[in-house]
Amino acid sequence: MKHDATAIHIIERMDSMGMSRHVFVLNILINCLCRLKRSDLGFSVLAKMFKLGLEPNVVTLNALLNGLCEEGKTAQASTLVEEMWGKGFMANVYTYCIITKGLCRSGDTSKAVQFIRNLEERGCELNVVTYKTIIDGYCKEGLVAKAFGFFDCMIHWGIQPDVFTYNSFILGLCRCGQWEEAQVLLSEMLRGGTKPDNRTFSIVLDALCKQGMTDEARCIFDLLIEMDIELNVVTYSSLINGYCLQNQMDDAATIFCLMTARKCNPNVVTYYSTLINGYFGVKRVDKAMSLLREMLEKGLVPNVATYHCLMDGFFLTGNPRVAHQLFYKMLACNHINQRTYAIMLDGLCKYQQIDKAMALFQQMEDGIGNVNIIHCTILTNDMCEAGELGSARNVFNSLDAKGLRPNNMTLGARIKGLCKAGQIREACELLHNMNKKGCSPNDLVYNIII
Repeated sequence: MKHDATAIHIIERMDSMGMSRHVFVLNILINCLCRLKRSDLGFSVLAKMFKLGLEPNVVTLNALLNGLCEEGKTAQASTLVEEMWGKGFMANVYTYCIITKGLCRSGDTSKAVQFIRNLEERGCELNVVTYKTIIDGYCKEGLVAKAFGFFDCMIHWGIQPDVFTYNSFILGLCRCGQWEEAQVLLSEMLRGGTKPDNRTFSIVLDALCKQGMTDEARCIFDLLIEMDIELNVVTYSSLINGYCLQNQMDDAATIFCLMTARKCNPNVVTYYSTLINGYFGVKRVDKAMSLLREMLEKGLVPNVATYHCLMDGFFLTGNPRVAHQLFYKMLACNHINQRTYAIMLDGLCKYQQIDKAMALFQQMEDGIGNVNIIHCTILTNDMCEAGELGSARNVFNSLDAKGLRPNNMTLGARIKGLCKAGQIREACELLHNMNKKGCSPNDLVYNIII
């Protein structure tokens, strides 16, 4: 349990008593501030160190770098390392890991590789974590081929892959739709004696389920149960979600019962939201509400995602009034975000309650919620579907004034509505004007016209 604020208070008390004039104590203070995402205050403490004539060490540097990276200030962190090198300050392997991880997390894996190459040229000592971070970064960016190139180098350097490395590759391949290659790698992993963990199983089951291969996923799951492997909530939820996506709610309920029987407690995000959404999807409102009551009895508090499932579900099953009540309950509790507004706007329009949708949209513009292109696209599409072309035109034409740029979905919705109403000339003019403004329509938009 983190008690950073408490630690800061204690150090302040020590300072008032003249007891904190030590690098060790000030390093703790800097670390606490950085963990609270206040690296600016951390640098103030660094200035105090210099003022007291104290010499910061590598622990000081690492704490500040970690703080900058956690705040997404990776460029500033990289600059700081370069400055320290220029002053002859020696970093360590943890310093390099912090920078590498920060760059990869911000989607700058190529910069992280360049950083590592510079380290190698300087003869700096690196560890296996640094290389694994690069591989994971490439895989998350979908650059699996580059990750494999780095993997070969890692093997050449005598660094053996572990379960974390294999999981990164398997997830990357699955995300790119290369399930067969993922299977080959999984077999290679097992042959090499690397033991899969819960994350491996979750990745594999999730990939199979998303491809509609729930039978294959169930075979692997049953094998894991037969081997008496202790699975976690994410692994169970992967299969439950797969069944829900296929509307196989009885099978999803079976896994749910097995999960609870094996003493694995479900959580709100990965479990109840999934099942509630699934039951609404097959219009079994009674089961969805029964599950919600059970969740509350267990002391689990619904989060925003759960409320979104409920709102979606009530609109889907013909209960817009209940969805409306939930919306205002969320608004009163300040448990609301952009997706909440999107669900509400879409639901109201689907039930031909255009006036209510426009009233909510106006309230959002007046300050209760920021209007974005998704909200405008929903209104444009649903109004066109309802034959409210004038209202759809007003929303679309207001985008420039709001500083919003139409995307292909917005443009496609508007053109589809015009074509459906037989207003082909206006649709073609709109397409021409969008081209002039630099908004390049894709093939789907052109196909609507054709």
